[in-house]
Amino acid sequence: GPTIITGTAADIDRDGRLILLTPDGRRAITAGEVTVVKDS
Repeated sequence: GPTIITGTAADIDRDGRLILLTPDGRRAITAGEVTVVKDS
């Protein structure tokens, strides 16, 4: 399933979702209460 992570708010994408910068340098996009990790 989706990976739950924490991070620092970095940006907001075109759909209004919050993009997080994770401690390991990856970017993650929030989707509701679930944050899905995506390699940048």
